[in-house]
Amino acid sequence: MNQRKLTPEILDELPPDDPAAIRSRKDLKIINRMMGNYSWISSRMAEIGGLWLELGAGAGSLSGYISDRGKLKVTGVDFAPCPERWPEEWSWHQGDLFAFLADQNHEAKGIAANLFLHHFTDDQLGEIGKRIPSRVDTLVFSEPARYFSHKIQGWLGFPIFNHVTRHDMIVSIEAGFRGDELAEAMRLSRDEWQWQCSRSFWGAYRFEARRRLPGG
Repeated sequence: MNQRKLTPEILDELPPDDPAAIRSRKDLKIINRMMGNYSWISSRMAEIGGLWLELGAGAGSLSGYISDRGKLKVTGVDFAPCPERWPEEWSWHQGDLFAFLADQNHEAKGIAANLFLHHFTDDQLGEIGKRIPSRVDTLVFSEPARYFSHKIQGWLGFPIFNHVTRHDMIVSIEAGFRGDELAEAMRLSRDEWQWQCSRSFWGAYRFEARRRLPGG
């Protein structure tokens, strides 16, 4: 577990209407609740407020946890089309993430992502970090924490999860992060950013960064 290991996840290869994919997405909702991902990210977004980008917004599950939408405006970014549950007053971009971030005209002040960044190699994460829009001053990410103890927790859940979830959960942990690895992979500079990383009991690697003020 010393080094990240990226293995293709089965769910990414299945059609959205495949019964195994539908079941796995239900499993993921259970896992996200156990890890506290949606509640933590949504609370951080709501506390900070303003305009946000959600990378890998997928089925729009995070939006359902944001109760005070009056303080927030979110643009979802994903290869998938806009889900039905996405709030009408929010925007959606369907297409390539790297091309989208290359456009530096975004008004967003924050970027959020949930169980998404671990799919990328360190080089790809470096590209994402390089393309963070200049107006963005806050990053809030929840990813798998790469520790053997969380693999054990995952194995304990095997009886209730389907084969897709069982496979993808373990390879996600192997592709996850420890310590300052995410900041280093994204090539964030200590001179420009200050960040903190933490780990939850159920295996969430929580990363929050704020851009330093000039002269700060």
